[in-house]
Amino acid sequence: MIKNGKDEVIYNSQDKTYTKIMKPGLNKRIKYFFRIRKYPGENIKYISEILKKNGVKTFDIVEYSNYRVITKEIPGNSLLVEILETKEKEKVKILIDKYVEIVTKIINLGIYFGDFNYYNFIVNNGELFVIDLEDYRKDIFFIFRKNKMMKRLKEKLIYMEKILNQINEYLNGEKIYYQIKEKIKK
Repeated sequence: MIKNGKDEVIYNSQDKTYTKIMKPGLNKRIKYFFRIRKYPGENIKYISEILKKNGVKTFDIVEYSNYRVITKEIPGNSLLVEILETKEKEKVKILIDKYVEIVTKIINLGIYFGDFNYYNFIVNNGELFVIDLEDYRKDIFFIFRKNKMMKRLKEKLIYMEKILNQINEYLNGEKIYYQIKEKIKK
């Protein structure tokens, strides 16, 4: 069992599933109750369906409720681990290109997310899968959040570049950011 703040993640090795139990504070519970925001389990299901419908790979949901989601395991490493362990620079370039395509697609779909870290993506058989969908949002406020999200994306990519650019020149955070920015619909 892994605890992240108030949330819990339980791995079932027999079924190869993860159960995430979300325990939001009172403020968020009030927003869910009055339908200002979707319940976290409902939101994960909603976002995963949008992503899959638009060709973005993510986990399969076995079951969900307001505060709980059971997902199938995606075998593989996080994109960060894959980058760190890969000796072939060209393979890293291919993975970064896929990352750029996925992040661009998510933004073009009008989905908000403030943390496009490399560890929020799993590499399985050379394909990238998006995980940790509970904080993704698709709502009418996207246009107001987009600039803040883009700023956070740039900061995160530049931070990751400082750590990883010594390993591979394809990990230039600013260059990756501008690749994404160029592909986003205006």
